[in-house]
Amino acid sequence: MYEDACVLRFSTVQFLDFLRADQWQPGELTFQIAPASSNVGSAQGAWFSAAATSILTAVVDHALAAAGNSTTAKKYFATGEVDFQPRIYALAQCLPEMTPSQCQSCLGTLLVQTTPMLSTKPRWIMALVAWCNLRYSVRPFYEAFKKIVGAQCMIFDLSALQEATESFSEKNKLGEGGFGIVYKGILADGQEIAVKKLLGGTGSGLHQLHNEVQLLAELQHKNLVRLQGFCSHRDDTLLVYEYIKNGSLDNFLFETSEENTLSWAQQHNIILGIAKGILYLHEDSSMRIIHRDLKPNNILVDDGMNPKIADFGLARLLGEGHTHTKTARAVGTLGYMAPEYAIHGRVSPKIDIFSFGVLVLEIVTGRRNSSSDDRDEVNLISDVWNCWTKGTISQMIDRSLDEHARSQALRCIHIGLMCVQSDPIDRPYISSVIFMLTRDNTEIQAPAQPAFFFGREAALASPAYDRSDFILGQDVSVNAVTITEPYPRDGRPTRRSCLHPYWVKTCVTTLSNRIHTAVNSGRYSLRCRIDHI
Repeated sequence: MYEDACVLRFSTVQFLDFLRADQWQPGELTFQIAPASSNVGSAQGAWFSAAATSILTAVVDHALAAAGNSTTAKKYFATGEVDFQPRIYALAQCLPEMTPSQCQSCLGTLLVQTTPMLSTKPRWIMALVAWCNLRYSVRPFYEAFKKIVGAQCMIFDLSALQEATESFSEKNKLGEGGFGIVYKGILADGQEIAVKKLLGGTGSGLHQLHNEVQLLAELQHKNLVRLQGFCSHRDDTLLVYEYIKNGSLDNFLFETSEENTLSWAQQHNIILGIAKGILYLHEDSSMRIIHRDLKPNNILVDDGMNPKIADFGLARLLGEGHTHTKTARAVGTLGYMAPEYAIHGRVSPKIDIFSFGVLVLEIVTGRRNSSSDDRDEVNLISDVWNCWTKGTISQMIDRSLDEHARSQALRCIHIGLMCVQSDPIDRPYISSVIFMLTRDNTEIQAPAQPAFFFGREAALASPAYDRSDFILGQDVSVNAVTITEPYPRDGRPTRRSCLHPYWVKTCVTTLSNRIHTAVNSGRYSLRCRIDHI
């Protein structure tokens, strides 16, 4: 007998004994199949089948990977979902008493038997035997947050958050990004909070909620923003964070008021703090996490001028033993995206290193990495590199700094250039970055030419990218706001051949040492198809 949340079995024999048999077999297979989904058109059949196969394979892999988890409740269990129209949900589970090979055999049998049936586009399929089950559906059939409610994370009532923010009044608005609006709130006990109200209508609100709650509820580090709870009520999806009154780093970098001016000691402390937060995400936490959207307005600064990495809505888990993964669409902010990620969808710790390098250059120079529409404007990375190669890099830093501070600032620029090198293999790991930041007498190798990837006429420094199609869609922005729109209106997952519409006029790029070199003078080019814009 089975329901959405459980399976019940009884027998006149000790059926667990079968697990210890030498010739264990999965046993009799039971299928339950629903009629075809009316939400999937005939033209989308192949896409639907591919998407469903992909998520079923993924949850099987994750269920097997969970065997190493010390908590029995999560052993051989995984859920997942994939963006499609309609969204597809999947679950895989084995009995915790099984060996890894038995679980693999059991789920593998179900997967092989299930995938041929996907061509009929059923609304749901449940495949189960006595030892394991595999299921997918076009409606949610499991509670996504049950497993994390027990962590240091509260569930807030909507009414309490409405009262705290004065019904999300404009005067309490702290900022706005691609995924939502952030408000200041004061709870009944006087505690100050920051409430992010996720934007609806894009189909990504619940995904962002789940992603942030799942990650931040289990992460504790002084350089990460602390998630206090969440609220999901009908169309309202909200996240509750600790309140950081100083706001984000961009207020200090690009504002000209004296009260927001950072001393060199504060700048260096912020650079080192961000690096330590990334180290925790990449190497020291129980999960290996790639942030994917590191930028100044996703770095909060507390009263002690310590940085806190925020906004984990785009964060990606990297499986144990994996050095990288791939995504069909790149998301994030132009100006901070590594070329291999933006072009090929390759996700690795090195894409956060690239973003960190851009941040370092912005902090030291006080300049924003340009995404301007000005044809003649040279972006920050290009400008720093030009000064570096000409031996005039000292003109990029504050002339009022003393000798020791100037030496540290120049060293940070050197490290920043190491982090934005075109080839990800050349970029250092974050542990090496911290070593270089904390040991002034350690030698640093000369950086290779960075990826000139930004600005109106972007040029890639590496010929490895000269024949690749861009796959960024509308999940990026050319400024500080991250934009996300998972799919075009017809629901078909497409491979975007161009960048954000801002880039449509400048898809063909050249290989050049200066970002403003004329496009038609280059020997290398990138093909660009303007479709689905």
